[in-house]
Amino acid sequence: MIEEVAMPIVIVFIVFAAISFWVFLGHRTTQIKHANKALNSSVLEENEALKTKTWELEQRIQVLESIVTDRGFQLNQEISRIS
Repeated sequence: MIEEVAMPIVIVFIVFAAISFWVFLGHRTTQIKHANKALNSSVLEENEALKTKTWELEQRIQVLESIVTDRGFQLNQEISRIS
């Protein structure tokens, strides 16, 4: 007798649980998509900052190389060694 009454309740519960889980997964998927967009934006900004920093450092290295390879600099180094 209890089994006859419980069976429709169990079926309704299973259907309700399945629908709830399906809605939850849809909501969670939406949350993950929004989080990925924010993370992607952050990574792109950081990438641009690092590219700028790299370019600045390359410019500084070029200036230092030009100073070190300058004949006048080398001559001053030789004079300093002799003195």
